[in-house]
Amino acid sequence: MNNDDRGAASLYIRLSRQATGSNLSLEGMIDDCQRLAGSLGLTVHAVHVDNGTSGAIRNRPEFLAWLEDARSGDAGTLIASHSDRLTREGVNAAALVLDVVEGKDSTTGSVVRSPVRLVTVDGLDSERDAEAFRWRFVIAAEVARAERERIRSRNIATKQRLAETSRFPGGAIPFGCRVVERPDPMAGGKVGKYLERNDGEAIVLEEVAARLLRGDSVRSTVHWLNTEGIKTRRGYEWQRTTLVSTLLSAPSREHVFNAATHHALSVRLQPKRHGVTKHNGGRPAAHLLVSGIGLCGGCGGKLTTAGGRPKAGGGRYPTRYVCMAASKGGACPGGGTINAVACDEEIERRFLERLGDEPYVEIRTVLMGGDELEEAKAADKAAQAALSENLTTENFAAAQEARARLEARQAQPIQRTDTLHLTGLTVRQTWTAADVEGRRAMLADNLAEPVRLMPGKPKQGPGRGKIVNLDRIHVSWRVDDPA
Repeated sequence: MNNDDRGAASLYIRLSRQATGSNLSLEGMIDDCQRLAGSLGLTVHAVHVDNGTSGAIRNRPEFLAWLEDARSGDAGTLIASHSDRLTREGVNAAALVLDVVEGKDSTTGSVVRSPVRLVTVDGLDSERDAEAFRWRFVIAAEVARAERERIRSRNIATKQRLAETSRFPGGAIPFGCRVVERPDPMAGGKVGKYLERNDGEAIVLEEVAARLLRGDSVRSTVHWLNTEGIKTRRGYEWQRTTLVSTLLSAPSREHVFNAATHHALSVRLQPKRHGVTKHNGGRPAAHLLVSGIGLCGGCGGKLTTAGGRPKAGGGRYPTRYVCMAASKGGACPGGGTINAVACDEEIERRFLERLGDEPYVEIRTVLMGGDELEEAKAADKAAQAALSENLTTENFAAAQEARARLEARQAQPIQRTDTLHLTGLTVRQTWTAADVEGRRAMLADNLAEPVRLMPGKPKQGPGRGKIVNLDRIHVSWRVDDPA
């Protein structure tokens, strides 16, 4: 092992999807990194590739091995293909990389080894850019994180849009259905994918429904399916949750059962939830702020919700955050429970006290060339429609010209620029206008780590009463994180 070998470089490449024989981007990125190393007069110590791994995952094996090359001194320079390939997690993972580059201990923040150089093919250089490097690197990480969130939102919107037009959004084909392709008259005859009844599997679900509606238990019905050797769509044995979700799914309602049978199944399988909003079933409650982003400080287990049931004399028992591990009999020192409303109010108070008067900044994306592409698509669609209605020489020539313009526009790259913009509002104003989901997103974006509920007991209030011990709530903000 060399101590701080400045002449050696360690290369890192990440592909967001698995490389195949037809996917040449992996080879191209490796070549780019090797050429960059050669231009800097460096020898390549190792090449690390995370193939088909999301950048939102921090403990990628090759990513960690790449950083370890710098910590151990085997490489004095870290080279990556592009800065946004390093992480899609934002400043959280960026801090991990910066500690390695600056030779700091990730726990204490003290400098414990010589710094290393970080260089990327797209022009980032920690040695050349000096102080500007940190800003550029962190902004690139945050832009990558925001892009990941936009992709997720677009995918959800696409699936919703396809569902609204009864088209199949993709993914696993529901049991009891099959996928067929047919023209969509609402889309100019364009062929789309649709679900329809699969008689062989639908008959099985109809038999299951008949058994359940005559009084058989779900457990005995699952046993019957598995005894008969009937497998799920993925080839596994049936489980209770899998069967219930299949029977109550929208595809089953639309393509397998009639309306009366599906309604009867809903009442049979969801008697406690039918027409009632339930918040205490071990699932995150949508109306609570910390739901889904809190951990037990005793064992590290996730926080879920309990309580909220009606009292016999009227009113409801208070909803509480509880440690999921402790509620299921797991190893936990205890104390992971607190009044949910009081906890939310305290965290909101701390959030607005620390960040409320700060300006609210959002990332805006500008697509250069996007408007021209949309105009070319619209012109091509109109020309093709005119040609289908009236097959004339003029319309044929116009359609050819519109298609040529579209293909020329598609061949030109669309440049995307992400910039940070002041909204003119404070964090407090944005928070006030947001719903619970929006507030939860704002809170999560500004947390250095999940909210932790530390073990402890209620405080002694006036007289003999007890009050909620809000000191047990541990919150760490990104702006206060020394990393």
